[in-house]
Amino acid sequence: MYTSPKVLLLGVPESGIELPEVAEMVFRALELTHYEMRESENHENGRYFAGYAANACLHVDDFEDLMEGEYRFQLTIERPHDWTQSAGHIPESLEAIAEILARANFNVFEPTENWYDPDWDGSGRKYRV
Repeated sequence: MYTSPKVLLLGVPESGIELPEVAEMVFRALELTHYEMRESENHENGRYFAGYAANACLHVDDFEDLMEGEYRFQLTIERPHDWTQSAGHIPESLEAIAEILARANFNVFEPTENWYDPDWDGSGRKYRV
């Protein structure tokens, strides 16, 4: 089970794809059927998409790309919430999730620790088809 939040940055091949379609593509690739759009002032554009698995809660959100436009979306994976019920499971390995999303035509980037720090050096691991 995910005990601390994990982050993957996502890029898509076509520039016109927006958050709702990206979220659906992510959840479909991970075989999740229970997801919804949620509104929140804490998220860019005031919304994000939440997907629920028995072993995790996933958020797909717009991302202000620090890497020159390649990654426009962020996937955050955290422990499941007590108030959600779902029968599906996602892999326990962040690498396995990144590989699934890469096979679904996403450009995936797993940033190193402290990626949100202003002094972050941009390091991490890229996954591509």
